[in-house]
Amino acid sequence: MPETSVDQRPCARGERCAARTITTLNGQRVAVPALTYRTYCDPCRDHVGAILAGLPALYVRVHGELGHHSGGGERVTVSRTPPVPLSLGVDALLREVVTVLASWEERVRTVARLAVLDTQASRRRPDGQALDAACRLLAAHLDALLALRPEPMLRVRTIPEAAKLPPGTPGVVREVAGYAEVILDLSGADAGAEILRLHARCAALLTETRAPAKHLPVPCDWCSYAELYEVLTWDGRPDGARCRECGYEYSDNEYTLLRGRVYAEELARAEAQPRRRRLAAAEYGALSGRTPACSAVVPDDERMSA
Repeated sequence: MPETSVDQRPCARGERCAARTITTLNGQRVAVPALTYRTYCDPCRDHVGAILAGLPALYVRVHGELGHHSGGGERVTVSRTPPVPLSLGVDALLREVVTVLASWEERVRTVARLAVLDTQASRRRPDGQALDAACRLLAAHLDALLALRPEPMLRVRTIPEAAKLPPGTPGVVREVAGYAEVILDLSGADAGAEILRLHARCAALLTETRAPAKHLPVPCDWCSYAELYEVLTWDGRPDGARCRECGYEYSDNEYTLLRGRVYAEELARAEAQPRRRRLAAAEYGALSGRTPACSAVVPDDERMSA
């Protein structure tokens, strides 16, 4: 039976969909995600795949910040001679990246009927090696990953985050440690969201050591405020813009189109300005009986067209 538009559904990334369109609804600009027959549209699917390919290298860079980056957490010393200061925030993020990706690897191995990892051997692998293996397998079976049905999975949340979960969510709260272990029903859409979120957190941590985001000379197309700031990839390449007034995020292509349109409008206004001055001077001369030097040459056809 052929597929029809009825079988399509909005991309799981919602307003952040890479192929979103902008429309006006009840006087408000609304971002509409692309329709797709799968969980993610093709551009968003490819984006998740690209993130998986680059995540091991990003992990290495974040690991390099472990000894000298605050990372939002307390520093501790694991030995007396020599002292090795560790950032608890960075360490927790690194562990979460490996744990989450390894859990999705296990699920994909099951649905793809691949060899199941030996639990003990898997736990003995260095974290970097485990992450690299998980990313390579998930990238090779990306469609299987993003098509996963909801199943219970163990996740760690801070206590405030756990308090916002629906009542009855199974789990255990570790009061002293300050976190909760919860069981959530997660699907392929959640897999993509978790991968993108972890990547963003790693990139944000590395961004803290860079210069502040550059203020862009283009007003936001949503709120009209001149509060657009550049967004960079983890390796420093331009990746769009974000408005600090309304929070709308532009993809790199969207910002390029916006900038081109704004510059074209400014150029058109600049070219029209001298002509308007000449016409105004000519009208003044006609009313006063004088002919100012700036209006010495004003063709009749130009005056009529104005």
